[in-house]
Amino acid sequence: MFVIFNGVVLVMKRLVLATGSSFMVLIIWLLLFSLLKKKKKKKTVSSVALLLSKAP
Repeated sequence: MFVIFNGVVLVMKRLVLATGSSFMVLIIWLLLFSLLKKKKKKKTVSSVALLLSKAP
């Protein structure tokens, strides 16, 4: 879980550098936290991280 969290943090930094908007990152964080609160499978979190890494 910690490894996935680190990966997400790296993706967030990349997004901030790419878009320059922290607003987008806040929205994405809210989505991630809502997923974690629902206690979905790790697959959901990793798939979200994959989608974020593919985002322009």
